[in-house]
Amino acid sequence: METVAYLAPPPPPPPLYPFQEEGVRFLVERPAALLCDEMGLGKSIQAICAARRLFAVGKVRRALVLCPKTLLWDWWRKVRRWAPELICCPVYGPPSRRIWYWQWPKNQIFLCGYETWRVDSALPDARAFDLVILDEIQRIKNPATQLARAVAGLRSPIRWGLSGTPLENRLEELLAVFSFLLAGAVPGPSWRTAPSPAEAREALAPFMLRRRKAEVLAYLPPKLRRDVWVDLHPAQRAAYEAALAAARGELPGPAGGGGGAVLGLLTRLKEICNLDPATGASSKVDYILRDLPDILARGEKVLVFSQFPEKSLLPLLPRFEPFGAALFSGELSQWQRDELLRRFEEDHWPRVLLMSLKAGGVGLTLTRANHVYHLDHWWNPAAAEQAEDRVHRIGQHRTVFVTGLLARDTIEERIAGLVEQKRRLLSAILDGEGPAAGPRARGAASFTAGAVQDEVLSLVR
Repeated sequence: METVAYLAPPPPPPPLYPFQEEGVRFLVERPAALLCDEMGLGKSIQAICAARRLFAVGKVRRALVLCPKTLLWDWWRKVRRWAPELICCPVYGPPSRRIWYWQWPKNQIFLCGYETWRVDSALPDARAFDLVILDEIQRIKNPATQLARAVAGLRSPIRWGLSGTPLENRLEELLAVFSFLLAGAVPGPSWRTAPSPAEAREALAPFMLRRRKAEVLAYLPPKLRRDVWVDLHPAQRAAYEAALAAARGELPGPAGGGGGAVLGLLTRLKEICNLDPATGASSKVDYILRDLPDILARGEKVLVFSQFPEKSLLPLLPRFEPFGAALFSGELSQWQRDELLRRFEEDHWPRVLLMSLKAGGVGLTLTRANHVYHLDHWWNPAAAEQAEDRVHRIGQHRTVFVTGLLARDTIEERIAGLVEQKRRLLSAILDGEGPAAGPRARGAASFTAGAVQDEVLSLVR
């Protein structure tokens, strides 16, 4: 007698939270929409469920999701869980394989990394879709980049963007985002005359939905943030002053120019604030290592973020290894990343994860940790908040402690001031809060590379 094997049907998707149902309805009802909930509220899940409903009624037959490469398989897993009946295909691998993926007629949802799309966008089978979803849509904030131009060539009647931080530096970035979502149109007449944050918020209201965790997840534990100022180790101070002295004869004068040299000095100074390149001495690491025994004794886990994985995290790894540390960076293969994250969430080791801000700052869920340390600081506060919210999100049951480490009498004092200004701007536009929300706040809406250059030059004159 012949034996027939039957595949069990996939389990039904889990129920949504009420605020997520609202988000799904918001997307379904709009051909152009920006979902900019705070990180950790399930924007991708809401987008998948909204797309599923459009597939069910025949309004969408072919959809494209563009996302950071590191999130490709995370999206695949979520589609399998929340829309199991849809055929979903990650587009990856060599060009010959990707061409086959794009041509596969049965595929319903294509998942593609941004950099892959930049290369494949010219393919005739990879241009027309009924629905396009851009995860971390701020990636197209600069319309002059090859990526933004490649995305602009997409043809789709329905366009959704997802981002907890659609604005990172200035209002013009939002204009670029909505230029894509609205197929070249602008949100309102005020955009043609440099809108204030209040005017921008009013113009975007019909297309943008934002909820904060404190508003919709009352049970979520608090996130407690503090900045800790440390004095540089003597070896770090000597290296810092030597770098400044060497730069005084090399950097441009008030007339300008030399932006590359200025940013090069900025990077060197920030790296020295993390550790002395000659001896490895680090006041910031000394501070973290004093905290670790008590944290680990309670069975809790730790993330340490830096924007310098090669110059800071890798040389510092030996100091953290006695505490059960591992390094998560862009150098790992996708399999290595997934396995390391699985072990961090499920096993005893690793207990401390040193993470590249770029590789680990978006899209991941790491609720097994509830302590976050920022070894250094990006000019954009959204980058740090995205990293923190890998921990502070749905599934977290403990208070989250975030510590920003800064060095006294260094460039980090200037960075901290500019970051706070940007934070107020973001709050004004997205949440309608703070002094920058008023109609006269236009001057707060831009933080240019020239301002950064002036800050660095002021140190050496």
